[in-house]
Amino acid sequence: QMLKRAGRWLTQQIGERVTPEIDKHNLKKWAQGAGGVFAGAALTKDTIIDRLLDAEVFFEENNVPETDRYVYMPSSTFKLVRLAGEFDGCDDARQKLILKGYKGDLNTLKIVTVPSRYLPANVNFIATYKGSVLAPHTLHTARILEVAQGYDGPVIEGHDIFDAFVIGKKCEGVYIDVLTGKKGTTPTATKSTSTTSIAAGSGETIKYTLDGSDPRYSKTAQVYSAAFSNPVKGTVIKAVAYDYANGVYNSDVMEHVAA
Repeated sequence: QMLKRAGRWLTQQIGERVTPEIDKHNLKKWAQGAGGVFAGAALTKDTIIDRLLDAEVFFEENNVPETDRYVYMPSSTFKLVRLAGEFDGCDDARQKLILKGYKGDLNTLKIVTVPSRYLPANVNFIATYKGSVLAPHTLHTARILEVAQGYDGPVIEGHDIFDAFVIGKKCEGVYIDVLTGKKGTTPTATKSTSTTSIAAGSGETIKYTLDGSDPRYSKTAQVYSAAFSNPVKGTVIKAVAYDYANGVYNSDVMEHVAA
């Protein structure tokens, strides 16, 4: 009987603690690796549809496939979708925004609601193409030990190893809408007689590359700390700025050709 009760408790813990933790981690990592970042005022019922369609336009402009596009948003934001003036007089369209498994479609975007605490700070919604993100769960074990030294009853033990990534070559399949001022400042490069320096917003971390690769995903990316010797003429310097600790997400990527 104790084993049966322990099993029910384990199932409850997985549903209430483990799965939410994984979901929050995935959304955080996808937001930090987004290929498209838009910053604007807080969403309202008058702006929500326009902002969602901006995500769709971004996908279209970057040749992201039309299938398997998902938008993750809190229920409070979905409420704005339901109240949006674009649906006035279209009761059938409003009704179709309540479907089993997800909340509905807005053109090619499938809307999925999550608790507001699942989204990273200052993110209004995250739009992803399924083929642009990964969420490997490499270990998931759970067992009940009937006898464990030092305990007078069954002991529940579990292990989970998981992570999440944005595929660099397909990064345009991830788009986030953030609050005003929560997108990093696009870096600028300045050359002096013998060194090159890179600057961005106050407190922002700068990552850069000297081989023309995207600093958001490149293995050769370095964190900028001080001016470096001027590279060879024609060298392509790319840089991005962010401050994840304070909810500031990737800036546009600077591209500077050494003169």
